[in-house]
Order: sequence, then C-alpha cells, then structure tokens
Amino acid sequence: MTNKMADSLAFKAEGDGNQQAGRDITTNITNNYEYLSTKLPSRLAEVIFVLEKQLDTPINSTFPKTKKYEIDEKISYNNVIKYQTPIQDYGNYSFIIENIYEDLDNHRPNSKKRFLDSINRRYGLIVGQLLKDTNNQIDRVKVIQQNSDYILDTVFGELKKNYLESDNSSKIMLEDLETCLIIIVCHSFIICKILEEPQK
Repeated sequence: MTNKMADSLAFKAEGDGNQQAGRDITTNITNNYEYLSTKLPSRLAEVIFVLEKQLDTPINSTFPKTKKYEIDEKISYNNVIKYQTPIQDYGNYSFIIENIYEDLDNHRPNSKKRFLDSINRRYGLIVGQLLKDTNNQIDRVKVIQQNSDYILDTVFGELKKNYLESDNSSKIMLEDLETCLIIIVCHSFIICKILEEPQK
C-alpha cells in the first residue's frame, strides 16, 4: 500500500467543535433503539434523497447475479478489518434502509437501482485507479484485498463530499450524516455493489 493510501485511512472528521475530530467513523454506529426507530430513518432518508437527486446517469439494464454467501465469509475474503463490526451489525438497521429505498422508488421509479449503480461505478473507478498505480503488476483481487478498508473509506468520503456540496443539503449534524453514510456503505457491501463476492 502506498503512503498516500495509508494516510487516507486516517479519517479526519470536520466538525463544529462539538464533535470529536479524528475519531474512527466506523465506531459511530449506534445500537440505541430509540435513535434507530425515531431519528435515524428520517435522517437516512434525507441523505439518500439528496444524494440520489444529484444523479443524472441512466440506470444499467443488466442486473449482476450474486451467489449466496455468508457475510463473515465476504468480510474475510476481502480482508475487511476497519468496517467489520458495522457490517456485522447491519441487521440492526437493514429494514430501515430497505424501506427508504422502497419509498424512493415509489416517488421516482428506478431511483434505488440508479443510486446503487452509482456507488458501484465509484467502486469500479477506485479499483481502476489502484490497478493503475500498481501498473497492473498485481492481481485485481489481491489489490482489492490489500486495500479493502481504503476502498470503503474512499466511497464513504466521496458520498460525504457530494452531500456537503449539494445545493439542498440541510444542517444535519455531522455525526448523524456519517452514521447514515456508514449504513449506506455497509448496505452496498452486503448487496455486492462494493468489494468482491467470495470465490469458492
């Protein structure tokens, strides 16, 4: 891993003085039932709606087939370390994001697929740049396995940047925004929009 890649793993949060700058964003997932059931759904919906509205690309007509696998198996196969716990905790909030995507599709048909395809394209571009940096001297899967947390961090960072730069972003607290983005990234990992399916 290059020094540039290693440096980018040290996420520096930007806040208003009330947040803890430099904290590990992956510890930001909460299992508090009241938060999950009352505050999180509306904030997560807001973040997804804002990000999706910025897209102007058509959806892909093909649906990649995914094989059945255990989540821990995919975590291990891709050598995910930093994001392991939030991905494993995904069951606490999977129903929330699925309901939001369903609602999004009801308002704007195919929005869920367009949004998730955009995340998949980001992933592909990040991997392409990593391969370019190695002059294609390392196998694609090995490059992904060596940089899996960097890849997840980069997708997270790009989504955060897009949200903060959007014209209609609200004054959502940074901590809540990051929690929502972690959920989006974990969901994308689980449905194979980010990182690779385990090979038997």
